[in-house]
Amino acid sequence: MKSLIGSLVGLLLSVCPLSGTELEAAKAKLREHNRLWSFEEGAIFGREWLSRAPEDAELRALYARQLHGQLYGRREIQEQADAILEREPDNPWGLYAQALALLADRDYSEAAKSSLRAYRRQPRPEFAATYLQSFRFRTTEVWMAFLDSVDAATLQHPEVLQARAELEYMAQYILEDPAYADTSRATLALLRARWPDHVSGYVRAAEQLSQANKPKEALPLIEEAVRLTPKIDLHLEPTSVEGLPDRTLNLPPGFKVKLFSDQVDKARFMAWDAQGVLHVANMKPLGKSPWTPASGRQGTVLALPDRDGDGRADTVYQVADDLNWPHSIAFYQGALFVADDDAIYRLEDRDADGFYEERAVFAEVPGFMGRAYEHVTHTLVFDEANDKLYFHIGAGCDICREDDPERSAVIEMNTDGTGRRIFAAGLRNAIGLDLHPVTGELWGANTGHDREGRDRPPEWITPLRDGGFYGWPLAYADRVWTDFSIRAYRKSIFPLTGADSLLVANMEPPAVLIPAHLAPMALHFYEHDQFPPQYKHAAFVACRAGALGSDPGYKVMVLFAEPDGSNARVADFLTGFRLDSNEEAGWGAIAGLFSFFTGNVWGKPVGLTTDEAGRLYLTSDETTQAIFRIEASPLQGTWENPPPDTLLAGASLALRSTIRLRRQVAGASLAQLTADLSALGGPAAWPLQRIDSQTYRLEADLSAGEHKGRKKLVVHLAQGDEATKLVHSVVVLPRED
Repeated sequence: MKSLIGSLVGLLLSVCPLSGTELEAAKAKLREHNRLWSFEEGAIFGREWLSRAPEDAELRALYARQLHGQLYGRREIQEQADAILEREPDNPWGLYAQALALLADRDYSEAAKSSLRAYRRQPRPEFAATYLQSFRFRTTEVWMAFLDSVDAATLQHPEVLQARAELEYMAQYILEDPAYADTSRATLALLRARWPDHVSGYVRAAEQLSQANKPKEALPLIEEAVRLTPKIDLHLEPTSVEGLPDRTLNLPPGFKVKLFSDQVDKARFMAWDAQGVLHVANMKPLGKSPWTPASGRQGTVLALPDRDGDGRADTVYQVADDLNWPHSIAFYQGALFVADDDAIYRLEDRDADGFYEERAVFAEVPGFMGRAYEHVTHTLVFDEANDKLYFHIGAGCDICREDDPERSAVIEMNTDGTGRRIFAAGLRNAIGLDLHPVTGELWGANTGHDREGRDRPPEWITPLRDGGFYGWPLAYADRVWTDFSIRAYRKSIFPLTGADSLLVANMEPPAVLIPAHLAPMALHFYEHDQFPPQYKHAAFVACRAGALGSDPGYKVMVLFAEPDGSNARVADFLTGFRLDSNEEAGWGAIAGLFSFFTGNVWGKPVGLTTDEAGRLYLTSDETTQAIFRIEASPLQGTWENPPPDTLLAGASLALRSTIRLRRQVAGASLAQLTADLSALGGPAAWPLQRIDSQTYRLEADLSAGEHKGRKKLVVHLAQGDEATKLVHSVVVLPRED
């Protein structure tokens, strides 16, 4: 239907006469594509309109700008300039397009001459910006003098602000004055303020901050640029890892973590058998090479029973062997399914001795082929309600056109092995797969490509629709085209086709975007009640990486959303596998110099599952080879009618809240609750009034004070040997004068 509508629209455009208003609207749209950096889409749009108004010089020059934005070569852009200048040799829009062609050829001297001629004939901001771009490697005095000569409106134009910021940033090296770096960031801040939709204001500032080794300052700018999913604070605090001396992980208050087993070797995804015994795919790498299988098919599936229920595996034994690179396992109707690199096996334990000796190939899948970026893991998800099996097949490259249509896709099969088909496509490596416990829909978590810098593309998590296309290798997020100015990408994909454009136009935006290069692994929906109620039906995501991006990574995130993916928020749930530079003696100086350094990473999260009691299990497959168990405190409360989220500086707050205990320590005396209200000028240990054994009242008169910022109100809960806390943040905002 969408393609039919598109064809009808194209037909109408070709036969209907143009009005001046329509043409101006088209030009405004092309300028919008400049701000959004959506040059591929802009070029398609420009070609359509140019076919209707081929002699409009401004329209043709704005189309040339879209080509320049994609870093097309000089020839393609010069063709647009020639089409204008052949009719009118001194047309300023033709001179502007010619300057763009010269910039593409890095002929900055001639580009300066052409753009200055255009500006003198007609002082347009676009011409001024192109003139400034030609000074990339030239003296600073000339462009500074030029900026002093232009009017205020030109100075505020987005492309002029962008060019000015680039020149100011380079001036710190040319003039040996580091103050120009701050000047450049101030110009980019002005660009963001005046043109909030201009991507460059965010991305360029983030790049500068990353180069200055300030990733924490860069990340919020990237969140704005690519519209990452809002992030909330779960108030993580250091928690000792029981069983690993001198190791801590950061978890929300009231959560505990212990080592379940370290008798694994590259443990990946887990599953539970009918007797409640945890099993795990165990890859077994070659020596210290994390991505090369040990010779002789040494991969196994391990069982780790905890018969005494103490939270530690009593023993570890093999239930399957002779595997090359097993990643995912699942139990279905008494059989064990194992996803190896080149096959999905169905195994049975016919003699009930605990070892699955009978094996058959259930489905063949692409394995190791010797490519540089190949993905050879496959995640299994059984939909028991519909007798379906889903598994993913990752791309065999970073960015390319695959010759195997099943690559970069999720495959659906009947559980009897028939009906194999592509369920969803355009997924570079959707390792994370799980069924939503409410809707039964399949969700996926995808890992993006590598070469667009520290902050692009964002990783994503979303429901997967039957027949859906999710962007790779053409686009990502909300129809943002891949950066084909990267030569390797352009060489692998170009020329773009009409079919490519239609695929991207019909993409459905992902429900959740998280920072780039986190490498989401397991996606696991929580269905139990052991954790506090806000976690029911939330999705946990294991992030195995972070060294290449602005987010520190190496963590478990949690996603809160409606069953259809709307109203999504994300939060860090478990961090601490990547130490701060001051936490690991000997690594600080190196880690500070190189943001991609991983010597301070002591674990890499991969697999997630929960047991029948609702405790969460996490695998780490590198540096620390382990399975961890996470559980919530038996003492849990909820903050009913909590304080407001924001207050104006100097405002008063009449705090009238109720804390209700939803779980208590069995056999212990009554719980004791006290509040630390010192952040808002109150006492540090204010006792709560007990209404009954489950209900406590907090009443106090407080003041926001004059200092703006985030303030925490804390209620401490203690009962028997258990202690936990409830934290509520209040942001104090400045008063308007």
